[in-house]
Amino acid sequence: MTRLTKYLKSDDMDAPTKLNKILEREGFFNFYLVFGEGNLRFADWHLAVKNLPLRLKALVELFLLSIEVPSGLVIEILTKECVDVLLANKVISQFKLGFKSNSYILASHSGLNFFFQVSRNPSTYFGDDSIALSVFQSSRAKEKVLDLCSGSGIQAMKASLRAEKVDAVEISEEASSIAKLNCSMNGLGGKINIFNKDAVDFLAHSSGGYDLILFNPPLLPIPPQLNAAFVADGGSDGLALTSNIVSLGQERLNSEGIIQFIGTGLATDKNLLFLESVNDILLPSMSTRCALLSKHRIEEGGDFLERLVITACLYNNKPYGEVLDIFLNHYKSLNASFIYCYFLTIERNSNHKQTNHQIIDISKSHYGLWFV
Repeated sequence: MTRLTKYLKSDDMDAPTKLNKILEREGFFNFYLVFGEGNLRFADWHLAVKNLPLRLKALVELFLLSIEVPSGLVIEILTKECVDVLLANKVISQFKLGFKSNSYILASHSGLNFFFQVSRNPSTYFGDDSIALSVFQSSRAKEKVLDLCSGSGIQAMKASLRAEKVDAVEISEEASSIAKLNCSMNGLGGKINIFNKDAVDFLAHSSGGYDLILFNPPLLPIPPQLNAAFVADGGSDGLALTSNIVSLGQERLNSEGIIQFIGTGLATDKNLLFLESVNDILLPSMSTRCALLSKHRIEEGGDFLERLVITACLYNNKPYGEVLDIFLNHYKSLNASFIYCYFLTIERNSNHKQTNHQIIDISKSHYGLWFV
């Protein structure tokens, strides 16, 4: 046995837990966290990996840099049992000479370690918006939580630290498998139930109430003439899935239960169109608190729109000018002049409380392009 894995007996723990401990003892997470929680600093990883000892270098190449690593070395470090779990969950694939990641990254955030995919159309998404939602999550102790559009399971895992039970729903079969792996790696499999289902279908056909419903939906306002990654396409106004979840989810809240989510929404010079749309479907007993995180004018050359257009050009294989015109004309048809990044809390009031609708606008002093 190797110098580290000899301390980890198969009958003492399951393979995902064993994998997590091996990676920790090899120093993988120490390396990753030097560059920040939830980071994707590929250029820095490439520079730093050159000076690492052989075993840690192999792990960084496998789980961060998507470089093929010799099979014998990987099995020596991780054990065949752990490698088999990674192969079964399609985190890695075996080639003639070694193992290579299927575009999966192994990251750490809030003390939780997890896999997610970095690709043009990822099945298991994680990004700055995921970090934002996990940071903004309510700190109240909760009995039961529902995480929709669960992806890697990061929201469900974070919520489980303060909840008795968490249900996590993810439509992608591959992402559901990864979420289960991530939960097991962090010793949370017993607290989190993962359902491979459509979020709206789950809300419509399951029973029981929740103290907190979380979701990080596809949220970008994409013109119907263009295609976008499944995890990004929020429909023409960014609310396609969000509106359905809010409409059904509010019925599933316990007294003083809350819904929390992030989004990008359209606005005029005077009106928050996205907030008006959400308020129109709320029950009279619901209060809202909306934090406006950043504001972006819809105009040629605007940073936020520029990123949307460039991404759409690559995804649709269309020229820049054509795609720009599609975006500008679409937003004009909706009378939208701005795009906001926002975080919204919806609370079901107890009988003795009056409803309240609050807006916290920090967009005037925050000039970031995204949520964090």
